[in-house]
Amino acid sequence: ARFTGGTVDFSGARFTGGTVDFHDSGFTGGTVDFSTARFTGGAVDFIIAEFANGTVDFSTAWFRGGTVDFSRAEFTGGTVDFRDARFYEGIVGFRNARFARGTVGFNSAGFAGATVDFNGAWFTGDGTVDFGGARFSGGRIDLREANGVPPADVVPPEGEPLPAGLSLPPAWYPADS
Repeated sequence: ARFTGGTVDFSGARFTGGTVDFHDSGFTGGTVDFSTARFTGGAVDFIIAEFANGTVDFSTAWFRGGTVDFSRAEFTGGTVDFRDARFYEGIVGFRNARFARGTVGFNSAGFAGATVDFNGAWFTGDGTVDFGGARFSGGRIDLREANGVPPADVVPPEGEPLPAGLSLPPAWYPADS
């Protein structure tokens, strides 16, 4: 499917099983809205999707299970917004995704569990992955096998330890830092 405008609205939906499939879709405009949705199972599949513009909005969504999968997606623009989302269980996967431009934001998100997996992802330095204001009391942000230029503000300043639950590749944050 190709999305060039308009809105696909799942705001406030409850997901306990099944799959919402955007596999191999292209986004050049419009909005897919999962704001305030609740996930306790099931999957939302953006595998091999292309994001050139538009918005996928998970703001204030609640994850206590299930999977949101952006594996092998390509980001050359647009926004995926997890602002104020709450993560208790489940997986948000960006395995082998490519970030050339665009923004994936976890601003003010709360992590008490769940995994956000960026293993194999490639970053050019022009895209943004933003955890500004996020709170961590559990869960895992896994970039151990990510490649390229680290996204701004993901790597702690020299001399500061990694936050609990954050894993980075040695090239970005040597063990003796």
